[in-house]
Amino acid sequence: MHANLTAHIPATRERLVPDLMVVPADAPGFGDDEILSPGILLVAEVVSPSSRRQDRETKNRAYAQGGVAFYLLIDKFADPPAVTLYSQPADDGYYHQQSASAGQPSRLPDPLGVKLDTAKLLA
Repeated sequence: MHANLTAHIPATRERLVPDLMVVPADAPGFGDDEILSPGILLVAEVVSPSSRRQDRETKNRAYAQGGVAFYLLIDKFADPPAVTLYSQPADDGYYHQQSASAGQPSRLPDPLGVKLDTAKLLA
């Protein structure tokens, strides 16, 4: 898990710095502090007032185009606040999404296999 690496999206040449990135040890790098997006297992973004559009739309599209397997969006500013896991990336976005409100169960599928405490994430 990393909080200071850049996701390099080869398809668009974008370079994005997620709030959290989960990569296998053998993920392909691009320079010293960048990981090629097809090797990234999960990126997570925590929406702030200034990043709403970027996290909900721009980064969502870019990570999908880059082949990032899972995109976790923690959005206290949604109505209602929600934790959303996007999966099945394609060129036009993620084909699947699963949302959970505060207190609802949310589990990241294998190979992550983690149960998230949405109440704490959205507090």
